[in-house]
Amino acid sequence: MGCGASAPKPETPAGNEKKLADAKAAPKPDDAEKDREAAADGKQAAKEKEAAEKAAAEKEAAEKKAAADKKAAAEKKAAAEKKAAADKASAEKAAADKAAAEKAAAEEAAQKKAEEEKAAAEKAAAEKTAAEKAAAEKEAAEEKAAAEKAAAEKAAAEKAAAEKEAAEKKAAEEKAAAEKAAAEEAKAKEEEDVGPKPVEKDVEWAKVNEKLPFERDEKSKARRMKLFDRFDNGNGRLSYTEVESGIRHVLELDKVLDCKKVIKLSYQVAKCKAKQNAKTSDDFVERREFRYLLLCIRQYLEYWVMFDSMDTDGDERLGLREFRAATELMAKWGVKVDDAEKTFKEIDESGGGKILFREFAQWALTKSLDLEVEDD
Repeated sequence: MGCGASAPKPETPAGNEKKLADAKAAPKPDDAEKDREAAADGKQAAKEKEAAEKAAAEKEAAEKKAAADKKAAAEKKAAAEKKAAADKASAEKAAADKAAAEKAAAEEAAQKKAEEEKAAAEKAAAEKTAAEKAAAEKEAAEEKAAAEKAAAEKAAAEKAAAEKEAAEKKAAEEKAAAEKAAAEEAKAKEEEDVGPKPVEKDVEWAKVNEKLPFERDEKSKARRMKLFDRFDNGNGRLSYTEVESGIRHVLELDKVLDCKKVIKLSYQVAKCKAKQNAKTSDDFVERREFRYLLLCIRQYLEYWVMFDSMDTDGDERLGLREFRAATELMAKWGVKVDDAEKTFKEIDESGGGKILFREFAQWALTKSLDLEVEDD
């Protein structure tokens, strides 16, 4: 068979059976013819069988070759994929190794840099500490030197000041001693010529008592309430102005002596006592306080006559000289003053060197001074 010829298709068993059936149905030839025909049919059948087997072998070979080619291709592809995977894994490992190496190198470099920076910082800190210590030591030394110098200067100044003070003190003491001697000499001379004024106040004490009804009996109480109403402007309490105007008008002593200080002090004392009662006013005298006010006026009026007789210069204050000169009068009034200067300082609460009427009246109360006037 040529390369371009088609292989005869093998006949199927159904075809062979058909031919046999046709042969049986055909008119029977001679035996020789039959043998020839049988031989030709045998050759033809062998030929067709051979062609069919050849075709089957070629098909099987082709299929085996195709399977082998497919297997080889699959193996080649698998090998290529395996190689590619291996190459990729190798490349990735190489990259990872490179990255790890670079990271390690970077970390080592960073650690080295950190150590260098730490060492530099420690060195700088040590240098700074040393510098600060040196500066502090230098400053301490300078301060110590300055303190020693200042102490020496201060000691010298204090010594000079002490010497100067001692000299000034000595001079002052000598001057004070001279002044004291001169003052004592002048005082002695003054006391020879100066004494208290005579108690010549024309005060009719019986009339004063009559005009100031401070007693507790019913008659005095009725007169006292009438006097309160006379002073009151209608509000049921008395201001200082009402009390001063009313008392001066009632007593009629303005030509004899000035009662203003007596009235003012009495008003203050009465209000001070009244503060203990929460129902009273701090600014006014009420009926319940009026008796005590009149009693104070009567008592302080007597003390004012004493005070005025001791006040020789008329300034309404008592100096030590005036107080010392009135010791005989005070003895007459009921108190003996042995040390005039000491007693004067006790009375002078303000320490101003002068005794005010308020201070004298308070002291006179404690000593129960009595003018010894006929008031009955």
